[in-house]
Amino acid sequence: MRGASAPAPTSASRSSSALWNLAAGASYRASFDCVAAWQTDFRRDLRTINVPALVIHGDADRIVPFIAPGFPPEQVATAARLTRIVLPAQVFFYFGGLLMAVQYAKNRFLVPALAPLVYNAGIIAGGVALGRACGMDGFAWGVLGGSFVGNFAIQVHGARRAGLR
Repeated sequence: MRGASAPAPTSASRSSSALWNLAAGASYRASFDCVAAWQTDFRRDLRTINVPALVIHGDADRIVPFIAPGFPPEQVATAARLTRIVLPAQVFFYFGGLLMAVQYAKNRFLVPALAPLVYNAGIIAGGVALGRACGMDGFAWGVLGGSFVGNFAIQVHGARRAGLR
């Protein structure tokens, strides 16, 4: 489905996925090279990091027409709102991927394998728990919560158990 026939949630997912594909495709080597870098203390550098997803986050209503041209204004507004909810999940996917690389380097596979299960469970839980009150937004919040818990929080735990300091 393209253009005006695609529902707003599909458009929000598509814009978020397009940005993830750009980031992941541009830095696959970094995902492997970073394992050695985890031995270095970069806490002072955190103040200098600018996360592009946070800049784009505020301009979702300008991005949606490029991802799904032909939407009427009310669908653009819905897709932009859902994009703003799910877009920060890409940060959790990115850093979670780095944490998974640490675990893979140590031949630890169980915790990284849990990530998609917890992520999908989060989407379902968000839809079930918030669906009546928020509609489709409940699933979007489930995406954000599932990505945080499955792709980031439990990966921090797994990477620490694998030896990350």
